[in-house]
Parts: sequence; C-alpha cells; structure tokens
Amino acid sequence: MRKFIVVIAAILVVAEAQYHEYEHKEQGKGGFGGSKFITPVDIHHEQAVHLKAHPEYHYDYHVADHKHKDYKSKHEERDGYKVKGSYSLLEPDHKTIRVVDYVSDKKTGFIAKVSYKKHQ
Repeated sequence: MRKFIVVIAAILVVAEAQYHEYEHKEQGKGGFGGSKFITPVDIHHEQAVHLKAHPEYHYDYHVADHKHKDYKSKHEERDGYKVKGSYSLLEPDHKTIRVVDYVSDKKTGFIAKVSYKKHQ
C-alpha cells in the first residue's frame, strides 16, 4: 500500500511540473474566451466579422385606461443614427397632458421640446 501511495505522489509531482512548464511556454496563448484555462489542443480562432448595419425601426403604443385615468402614448422612429419621436402622458392633476417631442443624433445629441395642453 505504501508503495502505491509513493507512485501516485510521484505521478502528481511530474504532472504538476509538466503543467507549469507548458503554462510558462504558452502563457497568453490559448484558453477559451481569454480565460486562464490552458489546453494542449490546437485551437483555431475565427476572425471577428464586423457588420455595419443600418438600424431602422418605428413603433407606436397608446394606453387609454378610463377606469384608472391613465392616458399615455409614444411614437418613435429611427433611421440610421437619427432618432425622433414624441410621447405624452396625463399629469397627476388629471387636467393637463404633457407632450414631449424629441430628436437625437450623433452630432447634436438629445434635444427635447416639452409642451402642455388641456385634457378634455
């Protein structure tokens, strides 16, 4: 039994020494996702593909809850890096509707115009 334990210990010492030697030679190379996991398998990394898409969307939604007096709406559209839209909501006084019209792009940033109108 004692001979068996000595053999196992020797195998572990050799394996650890080989691991550290391999890790030292391959430092900064392998692994998955930049992790510290080192593998002796040859890993072929694919080149990243950068697509330049032209983002474009538009959407609307409206809520008219007469029971809880919740009225709001939003409209927004995007064409490339230019976004424009508006939203409105009933103020807590239940007499005024706040309307916010906005535009945004890379050059000018976000610009909003706020106005109020009487609720009917």
